[in-house]
Amino acid sequence: MLKKIILNHIKKYRNLYMAMSTIFVLGICLSVGIINRLDEEKSEVVQKYFFEYKNNFANLNISNIKNLLLNGIFNKSRVICILFVLACTVIFEKLIYFCVLYKGFSIGYSISASIKVYGVRKGILFAVTTLGIQNIIYIPCIIFFSIYCINFCKKMKNNNVDIKRCFLKLFVVFCIIILISAISSSLEMFFSYKILKKIQIFY
Repeated sequence: MLKKIILNHIKKYRNLYMAMSTIFVLGICLSVGIINRLDEEKSEVVQKYFFEYKNNFANLNISNIKNLLLNGIFNKSRVICILFVLACTVIFEKLIYFCVLYKGFSIGYSISASIKVYGVRKGILFAVTTLGIQNIIYIPCIIFFSIYCINFCKKMKNNNVDIKRCFLKLFVVFCIIILISAISSSLEMFFSYKILKKIQIFY
């Protein structure tokens, strides 16, 4: 049932899905270009950040796992909340595209930086185990919700809609996306931690 609803939604808004995916990939490409132009001083800052990130993951215990998890949930929820606010304002519909571009840029920047710090093979392995797994559910959620917000804005510009009902549906979808992101953060961090523990000997 759920699979059918998702497939129908993708089919109905195929052009928007293609546009959002293209914007997301464009953000990744922009980040690659910027990483490749970093000077030595900025490269050292990036390298220091990644070593700290790896050590935090590798040294997880009961005392700090809660804080790391809450930070992960907060960071993922932040963009979703921004999309929700932009949709509610209606007039800032175009900024929704920018949010997707920014998210693609931030993820691409992390992937590119890991490759720059650890080299191609180790960098890709690190990116897949830490960044890839953590975003496997989150990225589709961002793209879906951004498209829903754009469609909401377009409906609000039509005078023949039930505004209260549309806002209620937007809020319900917003809550569902937040919940899915929170649950996925917990599961994904667990798997990332397990995998990183096994491959940390290579770093």
